[in-house]
Amino acid sequence: MRTELDELLIKALESEGDTAAVNPFYAAFLRTSLYLPTRKNWQATTEKPFQPLMSDLNGNVFLLVFDTLSRLEIWIGDNHDEINHVEIIGHDLVDALGHHVYLGLNYETPYYKEFSPNEIARLKTVVEKTKPPKKI
Repeated sequence: MRTELDELLIKALESEGDTAAVNPFYAAFLRTSLYLPTRKNWQATTEKPFQPLMSDLNGNVFLLVFDTLSRLEIWIGDNHDEINHVEIIGHDLVDALGHHVYLGLNYETPYYKEFSPNEIARLKTVVEKTKPPKKI
């Protein structure tokens, strides 16, 4: 079954970069609840309540997220003893990402989307603009 993000991703890809089709995908991504795989046997602290699973592929750091719990569970497969997850809004995830991280949305599905560090940096500017002003 296709999700809202799947439909918007298809439209964005078919548009070949037309911002009228691409921007709705990014907006939906930022407001969507995402499922982030984490290490199950992590000793949580106040500073680090969970440990995201990250992969190093050819010197690039990848973080995977899924827009449905069922997609995450299919990806986890028989590794339920080792992998847990947290739910996080796309907006908060983008805000927390480091500068050199690649983000993979819905890995191993027909609707996989890879976000490069440059693409994430652009999303971070959108996130910054939507934050409430800091109190002095």
